Amino acid sequence: MEPEDTIDYNLRKTWFNISKMYNRTASDYMGSMSLAMIVLNIDMFEGTPSTQLGPNMGMESTSLSRSLNKLEDLGVIERKPDPVDKRKSIIHITEAGLKSREIAKKCSS
Repeated sequence: MEPEDTIDYNLRKTWFNISKMYNRTASDYMGSMSLAMIVLNIDMFEGTPSTQLGPNMGMESTSLSRSLNKLEDLGVIERKPDPVDKRKSIIHITEAGLKSREIAKKCSS
C-alpha cells in the first residue's frame, strides 16, 4: 500500500494545505492563523483569563505565552490583573485588536 492510499495521509495533506492558505492570508495582517484564532477566542467585553485560553484552543502554555507576548507587542491585546485573584491575568482586546478581530472574522468565514 502506498502512503497516498491511506486516509491519514490525505487528511494531513488537506489540513496542511488549509493551514498554508490561512497562514498566507494572516501574514498580510498580524502573523499567523494561531494569532488570529487567539484574538477570536477572547471575550470582547469582559476579557478572558489567560489560563482559560490554552485549554479552549488546545495550545500548550509555552506556545500560548509566546503568542500572547507577540499580540501584546503588536498592541492587539493587553493583560490586566484579575480583580478577584491577583495571581491571574485577564486578556483584553484593545481598539487595534477589535480591528484585527473583524479582519480575522471575515477571513475565517
